[in-house]
Amino acid sequence: MPPFFMAPREELIELVEAYAAAKKTDNKLLIGMASKALGAFLKSVDIVKPVDVPEEIKQAVEVQLPKKPAASRRSRSKS
Repeated sequence: MPPFFMAPREELIELVEAYAAAKKTDNKLLIGMASKALGAFLKSVDIVKPVDVPEEIKQAVEVQLPKKPAASRRSRSKS
């Protein structure tokens, strides 16, 4: 456990990034350490799927969000 509080999501991100960095260097010792830390974390938390949001709430939130500008498509003429 880290010496400071870290939200589970941030801790998972850090552990995955550490594992990826170890894999990139192809350092077997670091890969093993990162793998063990990641495995211990995954065993210590419950990963659940997101809660389904009722349609009324989705619509109410969408009304309050700013509209995204439509992506403009330029047509390229073939010569």
